[in-house]
Amino acid sequence: MVQVTRARPGSKIITAVAYGRAKPGQEEVLGRRMLDLIAPTIVEPGCINYDLYRSNDDPALWMFIENWRSQEDLDAHIQSEHFRHFFATKEDVLIGTTEKFQLSLVFPSSAIAVGQKR
Repeated sequence: MVQVTRARPGSKIITAVAYGRAKPGQEEVLGRRMLDLIAPTIVEPGCINYDLYRSNDDPALWMFIENWRSQEDLDAHIQSEHFRHFFATKEDVLIGTTEKFQLSLVFPSSAIAVGQKR
C-alpha cells in the first residue's frame, strides 16, 4: 500500500522535476530504464510520489515529477544504488544531460474545498 501525503502551505515537501531526451532510436529503451527506477524508488523513506510522464508531442522527451517529504529524503534517493546506476549508464540513451530543478509548494489547490466558490 502506498501512503498519499497532501501538502499544506508552508510544508517542507520538495517537488523535483527531471527530464531528458532520448537519443534517436533509444526512446523505448530510455522509457524502460526510467520505468525500472519506479519500483525501488516508491518504497524509499520520504517518497510521496514518483510519476513518469512522456510528451504527447515528442516521444523522445520523458519526465519525472516527484514529491519528497524533505530535502534529506531526496538527497538519500540521489545516493541510492538504482539512481546512481541509471546515471552511470545514461550516456547510452540520453542526449546531453538531464535537466532537473526543485520546487517548493506555494499554495496547493487541494486546500480549496471542492465546490467552494471564490
